[in-house]
Amino acid sequence: MPPGVLAVRGLLHLDRPAAVPYLADLLAQKRSLHPEAFQVLADELQEQAAPMLLHALENDYDARTILPVLSQLDKALYIDQLWPYTLHKLKSVRTLVAVILAEHPQALERAAELLGHKKADQRLTAVQILSKLDHEHARELLQQALHKEVNDDARDLMLETLGGHTLTDTDDLVLVTRLVMFAKKRHKLSKPAEKWLDDKALPPLYLLDGTVMTTDMMRFLIYRMSRVTEVHADVEAKPLLRLIDRSRSGDFARALYKAYADQGGDLKLKYLMTLTALLGDDLLADTLREDIQLWITTKRLKMAEHGVGALALHGSNKALREVEFFSRRYRFRKAVVGAAALRALELTATERGLTLQELIDSIVPDFGFDGLYRSFEVKGETYRAFLDSNFKPAYINDKGRRLKAIPVATPREIRNAFKALPKEMADTIKVQTQRLELFLEEQRKWSAEKWQAVFRHNPVMSVFATRLVWALFDEGDQLITAFYCDENITPRTLTGDSLTLPENAQVRILHPIHLDTATLQQWKDTFKAQPVFPQLDRPVTLPQNYAVEYDYGDASMENGLPSGYMEQEG
Repeated sequence: MPPGVLAVRGLLHLDRPAAVPYLADLLAQKRSLHPEAFQVLADELQEQAAPMLLHALENDYDARTILPVLSQLDKALYIDQLWPYTLHKLKSVRTLVAVILAEHPQALERAAELLGHKKADQRLTAVQILSKLDHEHARELLQQALHKEVNDDARDLMLETLGGHTLTDTDDLVLVTRLVMFAKKRHKLSKPAEKWLDDKALPPLYLLDGTVMTTDMMRFLIYRMSRVTEVHADVEAKPLLRLIDRSRSGDFARALYKAYADQGGDLKLKYLMTLTALLGDDLLADTLREDIQLWITTKRLKMAEHGVGALALHGSNKALREVEFFSRRYRFRKAVVGAAALRALELTATERGLTLQELIDSIVPDFGFDGLYRSFEVKGETYRAFLDSNFKPAYINDKGRRLKAIPVATPREIRNAFKALPKEMADTIKVQTQRLELFLEEQRKWSAEKWQAVFRHNPVMSVFATRLVWALFDEGDQLITAFYCDENITPRTLTGDSLTLPENAQVRILHPIHLDTATLQQWKDTFKAQPVFPQLDRPVTLPQNYAVEYDYGDASMENGLPSGYMEQEG
């Protein structure tokens, strides 16, 4: 304990009647006192400390030290005397006072008066008090003041308190028109959001009705996004974002992103990156991905964190695949980036009503195939390509007959595209192989409907479907039967009979532990597809009682490395 604190405690213990006026006199003289000494006063004197602490506040001792100590005492002893501190010059003090004053019996009435103060700082304090009150009239006061308030900090707190429900219009265009009008009256749209930004030189933004967005609307969009501190869309910008024709917004997004990049990718301007991701096309997503990799390489990891969040907001399957890649690539090294990418994927999945793995299922690339086939024409005849059991392109004619090779007369461009396909798919095949083996170990469940959506409609996943044995479970988690898929992805039993998947059933990758020895051997004898990883021959160890000792001595390892090392070792 610091000597000054020991001294205060010693005085109170030795001669409290003499110590109290002596300490009060020290405070009156504004003598230096250790911050922890005020807590000693409260602990030792209890209610008797309230006048001394209030006196300390009046004499400009640090309110950030005094107020937390004072709030431990009976509020009736001091709360009436805190209202003048709503005018304090420090925002931190006003914020602390607001929390306490929200419990005042007349908090609603007095905060309502303060809401009309000519200074923005005091109106913000009023909003802080009202936001703490669970009272309908408090929300009404905030609603009435919201579209007149020129202080954006106060407005943002109002919006947060009101849950973003500021106007009741259901039509987005009507709602946006009113929001823009209010913002204009508050003089928020008279100039660009940033001094360096020549927003009138940006390409036009188009609305879904084909009209060009007005300058006021465009400035409102950028202004509202500038109020966002995290990587997401502002609540008042969302209705306008819904009105934008995104298929025509790519030029605007790329031009705005270039203007942002020309400023050095300032972290304070990351809202512009967020906005461009919400509006951008695949070209913008490619640029953002390249910049994220550059930020990682140059150790601008905070920028990279925001970058992967913005890339997830872009929302295209291609962009989400890149985010998923970053979540894997930087899982252990530069793990803050990998963690940010994973959070972005989880948030996207939640917003879409999916689990994380269901989201990743949905973004597996189709490589230009329509379902299981990719059609092309040669001299007026139509052919279809599909993937064989080795993930290699194979071909059939319009009569369904399989060809030994691609037709000789196939144009070079098409021929080269199919020739390059195995290389393009290599990473996807590797990643999905790892995922599916993990799902075997974890016994992930798919509903019958979702299993078919994943494995019957994607060319790569359909090959996996034919090279694995599957298990069908009922609602009580009891095994119904094992099955495999033929080349048409039709489920079939061990005897070759077609199988209809019940609507309420669940599908898993069969683990050999679910079969008795005889049935397992039958499957090994019957199912001849080349496994993508050990499945039927997978060694199974049943649980036993083991005595385990852990002795690592003084060994130490960088955080994240143990699990990374063990993954590498299988």
